[in-house]
Amino acid sequence: AEARLLPPPCGCLEIFEVGPLGAQAAPARRQVGGPHLGDWEHVEEQGGAQERFHAALGWLQNLSGIARRDLECDLEILSQKFGLAAAELRPHLQNGLPHGLAVDIVGPRSSIKAAKQELEEGILQYYASQ
Repeated sequence: AEARLLPPPCGCLEIFEVGPLGAQAAPARRQVGGPHLGDWEHVEEQGGAQERFHAALGWLQNLSGIARRDLECDLEILSQKFGLAAAELRPHLQNGLPHGLAVDIVGPRSSIKAAKQELEEGILQYYASQ
């Protein structure tokens, strides 16, 4: 087994990790950047008839309380419009610790594909400009 100290996502205490690199099976992740959205983490998990899209955007935590409530309402409308099981703003965890906010949408693959396009090209761009 391999042991190493990892830099913390916040604070000054390093995280001690034991095991080979990539020992845990994780969903496919890719970093994406855009002029309006910034860097975000994209995770799609397939399990049965449901798929999940997770966008962890650094600027989400800087939204005002009113903008955050508006975004949550927009996500509820998105969920109803595309028949999603869930569309919500959630705490983003990194190494088991809170590390900002993320948008999660869960539903059938065809619904996720359509909702993701509206989310990326409309809703998130609007809130990124706030």
